[in-house]
Amino acid sequence: MDRFTHVYKGSPPDHCVCDQALRQLPNGEWAIIFMTGGDHEPRKDNYIAMCRSKDRGTTWSKPETVLRFDDRACLLSEVIVHQEEIRVIVESHLGHFEDWQVFVLI
Repeated sequence: MDRFTHVYKGSPPDHCVCDQALRQLPNGEWAIIFMTGGDHEPRKDNYIAMCRSKDRGTTWSKPETVLRFDDRACLLSEVIVHQEEIRVIVESHLGHFEDWQVFVLI
């Protein structure tokens, strides 16, 4: 059955919301992992957050921070769930697109 659910609405100071991935976690929960923070991209305030659902998307948790740096932005590239392992692949920059770095969180 198709349905529309509003999981997270960005609001200042975390207005920007993009680069989302919906995954089923090893414990059966659903997760939406996304980039938020700041009011646009690129911003040093951008970070990776996640909302969880225990009822297959009917209700969602408040966002929890997955990765946030004090001096750099984080952007979501990919989320891989395999058996009991979750890998979040992110990129980082200093507030402009010319200085990207890539990280893998395990």
